[in-house]
Amino acid sequence: MKTILFSILILFSINGFAYNWKKVVEGVDVEVPILVEDSIYVDVDNIKKHNGLVYYWELVDLRQPYVGNSLIYKAKADCVEEKLTKLNVTWYSQSMGKGRILFQDMATEDNVPNKIQYPKPTSVRYEVMKFVCNY
Repeated sequence: MKTILFSILILFSINGFAYNWKKVVEGVDVEVPILVEDSIYVDVDNIKKHNGLVYYWELVDLRQPYVGNSLIYKAKADCVEEKLTKLNVTWYSQSMGKGRILFQDMATEDNVPNKIQYPKPTSVRYEVMKFVCNY
């Protein structure tokens, strides 16, 4: 009986997400000059469209550590109104969303959960939004 309970516990504790990160852009974001030459990836296997909105996971790999070395967040984009909302933010101690979780939903200059943003057409954030809208 203990073996069965232990097996069930292990199965439910395994992270069920499989990410297929595709690099969308690399560069300096003029809207957030603190983050220099970051690489931004989108999980292309988990882009979902529902009721005119696009939901997706984004990974930002920081060249210069800020709060952590990388962050992953879920976002929704309204492609018609060109607005973006980050639904949650998780900071990691290592690159590419690895290592230990440092913070969750901690507001920083560019990462405020549930705040609506209107990215400028010249920004990196706008490029990512257009990528998921057109995918």
